Amino acid sequence: MNKWIVATLMYVLLSLHGYSQRYSFISYSTENGLPQSQVTAITQDLQGYLWVGTLGGLAQFNGQKFVAFTAENGLLNNRISCLFSEDKALWIGHEGGISMRRNNRIVHWSLPKSADQIAVTDIIRFKGRLIVATNGAGLFELTNNQLKSITGRVVNHIVFQDQSAITYHKDDDLRVRDLLIYKGDLYIGTRGGLIVTSNLSEFRHDHKWDDFNISGLTQFNNRLAATTYENGFVGESSNRSEIRELVSMDPEIRLRGCQIDKSGQAWLYAAQGVTMIKKNKQRLVFNETNGLPMENIRVVFEDRFGNIWFGSEGKGLLRFPGLDFVYFNQQTGISSDLILSASMDVDGSYWFGTYDKGIAHMKRDRSFESFALEHSNTVWSSALHVNGSHWFGTGDGLVQLLPSGKTKVFFDSDGLPGNKITALHKVSDEVMYIGGESGVSVYRKGKFYRLPMSSASTVRSFAWCNGQLYCGTDRGLAAVKKGKVELLRIFNQPVFSVYANQENELWIGNESGLYLLRKGKIEQVNLSNLAASSFITFITGKGKTVYVGTNNGLYAVNADLQGKFSIRNYGISDGLVNLETNLNSGFVDPTGRLWFGTSSGLVSFLAASTDHTGDKPLLALDQLWFNFQRDTTGRFVDQRNRFGIPTRITVPYAQNTISVEIDGIDMAGSEGLKFQYWLVGLDDHWRPPNDNRTITFSALPARDYLLRVRGINAKGNFSDELHLAITVNVAFYKSWWFIGLILIAVTWIVVRFFRFRLLREREKSEREKLEYSSRLLTLEQKSLNASMNRHFIFNSLNSIQYYINTQDKRSANKFLTNFAKLIRKNLDSSEEGNLVSLEEEIERLELYCSLESMRFNNRFEFTIHVAPQIDTEAIILPAMLLQPFIENSIIHGILPLENQRCHIQVTIELVRDMLIITIDDDGMGVDKSKAMKNPDATEHQSQGVDIIAKRIDLLQKLTGKIMSITGPVELKNEIGESAGTRVIVKIQL
Repeated sequence: MNKWIVATLMYVLLSLHGYSQRYSFISYSTENGLPQSQVTAITQDLQGYLWVGTLGGLAQFNGQKFVAFTAENGLLNNRISCLFSEDKALWIGHEGGISMRRNNRIVHWSLPKSADQIAVTDIIRFKGRLIVATNGAGLFELTNNQLKSITGRVVNHIVFQDQSAITYHKDDDLRVRDLLIYKGDLYIGTRGGLIVTSNLSEFRHDHKWDDFNISGLTQFNNRLAATTYENGFVGESSNRSEIRELVSMDPEIRLRGCQIDKSGQAWLYAAQGVTMIKKNKQRLVFNETNGLPMENIRVVFEDRFGNIWFGSEGKGLLRFPGLDFVYFNQQTGISSDLILSASMDVDGSYWFGTYDKGIAHMKRDRSFESFALEHSNTVWSSALHVNGSHWFGTGDGLVQLLPSGKTKVFFDSDGLPGNKITALHKVSDEVMYIGGESGVSVYRKGKFYRLPMSSASTVRSFAWCNGQLYCGTDRGLAAVKKGKVELLRIFNQPVFSVYANQENELWIGNESGLYLLRKGKIEQVNLSNLAASSFITFITGKGKTVYVGTNNGLYAVNADLQGKFSIRNYGISDGLVNLETNLNSGFVDPTGRLWFGTSSGLVSFLAASTDHTGDKPLLALDQLWFNFQRDTTGRFVDQRNRFGIPTRITVPYAQNTISVEIDGIDMAGSEGLKFQYWLVGLDDHWRPPNDNRTITFSALPARDYLLRVRGINAKGNFSDELHLAITVNVAFYKSWWFIGLILIAVTWIVVRFFRFRLLREREKSEREKLEYSSRLLTLEQKSLNASMNRHFIFNSLNSIQYYINTQDKRSANKFLTNFAKLIRKNLDSSEEGNLVSLEEEIERLELYCSLESMRFNNRFEFTIHVAPQIDTEAIILPAMLLQPFIENSIIHGILPLENQRCHIQVTIELVRDMLIITIDDDGMGVDKSKAMKNPDATEHQSQGVDIIAKRIDLLQKLTGKIMSITGPVELKNEIGESAGTRVIVKIQL
């Protein structure tokens, strides 16, 4: 292939008309909630809400959503002609009367029947009086809840000056178009001129204005000015002696009114569009040819944020974002909407590379011409005035545009890094670097030199930083070192764009975000949490500002002295025609204007001197909900602000689930508004921002709180804080008086309960004691019977008879005496409650043992041993307690041994508080006695011992003292033979 392939120049002059740029307008229509598309009036209340009057009702707008009000909500009718906002009230003018909205309530008043079809043109408060202007019935005043016509003297009327007092007989005077308070007087603009009054009783014509059909009144450059239907924009001369045309305008334009903005610019509106007049009288016309969606404009309004709003005759509400962004598309003369590169020539013209239509050239006279290329009309990059020519990298070759208009095309075979040329970087008038699909080449003195590269990849951008040429490639960040292209390990992700700022810091962009190489380290710069903001398409800049193109619009990044970044996003609400920017299309010209491509055309951006980025969004408390029920009565509201918004609420504990609906007002992009809150008293810090407008607190504990809410818009500006003091009262069952009553009641119940229980326990104890006493009495009677059983008495009497018959009077007397003593003691103990002293019990035992010894011919002897420390008189114990055990020893242990004299030993000891009585005998023992199986003996034993055991058990229950019986047990001698029987009785003293 020939090295120099000559491309056929296809020069096509597509547009010979003048340079025409377009402006962006944000449209709001019925699809967004506007009640009707014909907007007739706009105002803003003190809270910040925008109010839009239409021929189909009224709408409240917060920057994102509309809330509509119609006749069903209380309006006089849906045809709205003007709006006036003051303090808490919004006044609405209609055909046939007015309405007023205050504290969420709408009331209305009708004009007299003769004027019920006449439109209200303006409402104003003059010297405390509400004045209503009409287009045909003159002025009215709202007084005594009625609209009454204002009549007075026109003191200098030319036609009727011979009359001493008149009303508005002249039809033109009755057609009032606008009212203006100027220098303390009320100026009335009418179809017939200008009328002035200072007291609403005397009126005078300002005859300088008699030839003007006034449509609107204003102040421009500190002078009285007016828009007219036939004479354009006019105003007083410097000496106020005459009326002059302020701006030359097309006489066919019938102006409807004027809005003076904060900077002193005048916005004139008509059916033919809007004309902006600057203080220096320069003008800018907005119409359908430069982007205005509809030319028929009924009203223009500037809000407190500095936004300019247009009310159209059929396209709804329009917001003009400003002059920062202008754009060009095929309707303006440029050959394509898809721009990939931009460069500025030394003569002030611009060269643009397109995706599908070759090269577009915007000449100095602001006309466009287009060049279609033979091999590829996709132009990725450009470099001007290198070796006397313009160079364009295309999808198929490098195009050289010679001064003569001829072109040459170079390819891979000529030393280029592939046929697709994606990046050009001019170093001097004779040297440039070329990036392509296979690496890097350098053009020097008319020749191309391919630079070695370890791994060939597409090079998309170049940047010169700290004496080093960096390359953004598909394999990562690379650098040209010693005539070679080396991939750097510090960043191995694909790189779309690189840019070096004035601080010699390298900015890197790719599909995963924005990065910064400084001081040898890579750090990521987070533009936004949205994924589209991480897709970086171009990086460029001017001075300290770095412009970053993304799929979420344009970002301007600035670093402060501490190295922290301030980031400003520009999107649709700022005038950007499309959020998706084109790859490596960004270019800043020497004037500081940024040019870049989008999917909808070429965009030019120059930040205005007056920027609204510092404007704060506004917040309003919309609704309160308690326990998920909307509050419509305000029963818990303690305090409100001047707008009627609650600032303090007090709720009972049963209503402690509280929801607060917050409304954010941000006219320049409320879709990006987020909310942040801090409930002081519950939280320690601000909650993270989110777009949820409803804040809910469930089951708040009783105490005082302060809800702090703030808004953050897409520009990063915080609103003023909204405060709501919340008091949750203590539940009645947690209050001190209720708790005191409960404690008293509980105490009374507990006392009564314990008293009742104690009474019952006492009664029960008494019953048990009575029962135990009764049973004990029975047992004691049985014990008495057992101790004096019929056998013992019968045998004792027989023994006495025996002694008498044998003439043994001594023994008979002795036996009879002891027997009588024993009987008496037993009977005495039963009378004394069956309690006797230990001494008496011992005497009884001695009497009983002596009788039994005599009766059985001294078959045994007995001894009673009492420990010396025992006071036998002081110790009280149950009577007849030990006798059954001694009786058992005699009957079952001793008597069966006929030829053996036995011994009974009773030992009484005191161990601490325990009285221990041990009864031993050396009879036959328990085992032999049981072996003999004497039924009588067993029955006798069971009666005596069993009665004693039951008595012991009852006595323990009655006295609570320990008593026990152990035995009878077998005693063994040294060789293990039976040595008798033992019974141990223990009684706690």
